[in-house]
Amino acid sequence: MKTEIEIHVAELKSALPGLSKIVGRSRTLPILNCIKVSLDKEQTVSLQATNLDEIATFRLASEIKGLPGELLVPLEMMSKIIKGCSADQSVRFIGDKKETKIRYTVAGNSVDRVVKHFAPDEWPAVKVINQESFLLDDSFKQALREALDSASTDTSRYVLNGACLDVSDKNCHCVVGTDGRQLYYANTFHFAIPESLIVPTQKFVLWPGFQTDGPWKLRMLPAIKADPKDEKADKSKEEPPWLQIDSDHWSYVARAVDGTYPNWQQVVPNQTSGWNRVMLADASVEMMQQAVPLLPGGDTFNQTIILEFAENKLWLKGRGKDEGKADHPLALPRR
Repeated sequence: MKTEIEIHVAELKSALPGLSKIVGRSRTLPILNCIKVSLDKEQTVSLQATNLDEIATFRLASEIKGLPGELLVPLEMMSKIIKGCSADQSVRFIGDKKETKIRYTVAGNSVDRVVKHFAPDEWPAVKVINQESFLLDDSFKQALREALDSASTDTSRYVLNGACLDVSDKNCHCVVGTDGRQLYYANTFHFAIPESLIVPTQKFVLWPGFQTDGPWKLRMLPAIKADPKDEKADKSKEEPPWLQIDSDHWSYVARAVDGTYPNWQQVVPNQTSGWNRVMLADASVEMMQQAVPLLPGGDTFNQTIILEFAENKLWLKGRGKDEGKADHPLALPRR
């Protein structure tokens, strides 16, 4: 059965940067280098990419006339063709059981470009999450970005390779990120999930096109674990947790980090401890952001900065690894 799907170039140009965050260059599974282009009976078009751990689906805003069906198009070739087309053009994807091609216009002439053919039924199955979703606000997006900035990139510390949505305190849910040396957490959220969830550090989640695509809705599929007391339990049926975030045009499904997040609360200072607390004025924060890149210490791990409170002032100090005890201080005004 023949499939024909015509899509405006402007919509393709808005979707391809996000899809490219998912598609890799797999040599063992070349089908993962493709985009699935679909047209349903309601004439709604969707574009989908997967790397098995992540699935991103873009729903086009406009209805398209064509012959319903699915076809697979290599992303690299699609991107090259779209890059050379103007935003007011349209591109037609045509496929049958033996051939897939892209039809576009060059200097007023119609061109058919045959691409490598993959059978649509070979496309990996997409994880379906039927749990009820709940709305996330913009403050969560900011907290998630900042938590992922603090997360570990060390593959040997897999459980830290993401941001934890911690629901252990039923009255105060938190977003947490740490690499073992620094810790970020933001509190006073409420996540309607049955257990804590670790969102993996992935390029698509941080991509501005997804971050600004309207409100987010989250749903979670909890992990399936065999009973550790049951020696005959079939561990092959175990499943890691999955998550799904929906925006206005995107649906993002990802395999969550499977594991128990460290007890981060034990390192957070409390009111009764002997910690000092310093409140910085907005002017001080701005000065610090401008000064830190100029201070020595870029040759040290994580560019360590020293905060010293003395003479009724807060001093910001930097030190290179070969400078011994030499410091380069900057006084910051206190709030």
